[in-house]
Amino acid sequence: RLPGGDRRLVRDLQIDLGVDIGVPSGEFQGFAVVDGSTRITVPCCFVTDFSSIPAWARGFSRFSTVDLAGVCHDWAYRLGVDRMIADRCWRVVATSGDARVGTMKGRLGYLALRLGGKDAYEGNREKREAGDVVDAPVGPPCTCQPCGEGS
Repeated sequence: RLPGGDRRLVRDLQIDLGVDIGVPSGEFQGFAVVDGSTRITVPCCFVTDFSSIPAWARGFSRFSTVDLAGVCHDWAYRLGVDRMIADRCWRVVATSGDARVGTMKGRLGYLALRLGGKDAYEGNREKREAGDVVDAPVGPPCTCQPCGEGS
């Protein structure tokens, strides 16, 4: 956990979605389509807020059930993956696996992203275009043990 409340991954996060969600293979770091399935690798030291669920949508699911979906979604937004595809990534991860939120809550969460995620997406786009994000994937300098930086 970082001082501002965000968190930094201490190891790579790898997820196989089981379906192709439409990310152009090879175009975005950490996204690949293998045998018709999108595979995502979010690198060690990526800074994320896990799940920033707006207050009006928090009743739909617990934060912990969508944390992995939030990390993949943050990664996709940070890299500039098409917003609809990034939001679809959240839905697929949130509705699969052991901690899934279920089909209905997944659809409601997806709707909340579509309605409320535009500002976050545009903010990341503007930072990329302005060059304000020096190292978009990892945020501020890392001091965690896996990286060995700063230690």
